[in-house]
Amino acid sequence: MTLLQKLRADARHYNYTNGERWYCHPGFWVGAIHRFGHMAGNIGFAPLRAILLFLYVIFAAPVRLVLHVSLPRRTQIGPGFCMHHPQNIIVPDNSILGTDITIYQEVTIGRGPAPGVPILGDRVVIYAGAKVLGGIKLGDDCEIGANVVITKDVPPHTVMSQPPPRGIPKETIERMRKRRLSVVSLDVTTL
Repeated sequence: MTLLQKLRADARHYNYTNGERWYCHPGFWVGAIHRFGHMAGNIGFAPLRAILLFLYVIFAAPVRLVLHVSLPRRTQIGPGFCMHHPQNIIVPDNSILGTDITIYQEVTIGRGPAPGVPILGDRVVIYAGAKVLGGIKLGDDCEIGANVVITKDVPPHTVMSQPPPRGIPKETIERMRKRRLSVVSLDVTTL
C-alpha cells in the first residue's frame, strides 16, 4: 500500500469523528509525519533518504516537544490510524499496529514484563491512560478501557476494563483518619 493510500484511509477514519474534516485534526498530521518518516527511511537512494530524513526530524520535533507524542518512524502502522487527542502518547520503536487503530491521549504502548514490544491486531481501540506493556498481542477488534494496564495477550473481540469504582461512606473515611491519628500519637508518646 502506498503512502497516499494510507493517508487517504487515515483521513476517512477522521472524517467519521465529530463531523469535522480530516485536515482539522492534529492527530492526522502527527500520523502523516510518522508515515513520511517511515517512507523516507525506506528510500534506497542514500542522498535522497538523508534529505528526507532531515525533513522528517524537523517536522517531528514539534510533535515530540509540544504534544509529547513519541511515534518512531520504524513503527509499522496499517492504514486507518487515528489519534483523537494526540497528547502524551508513547509507542516503541519496531512495534506493529494493525489497520484502523484508534488511540486516545496518555496511552503508553511499550516494553514490559514479557520481552519485546506489543503487536496490535486490526480495529483495536485504546482509551485514555491505558498501558499496553511487553511482547504481547492484542487480537482483532479489542478495546482497552481507560487506565487499564495490559501485560498479557488479549484474545480477539475482547473488551478489557477496570472494575467499577465503588463509593466509600464519609463516616468510614473519618473513622480511618481518627484511627490513624490515634496510632500516630501513640507511637509519638512511646518514644
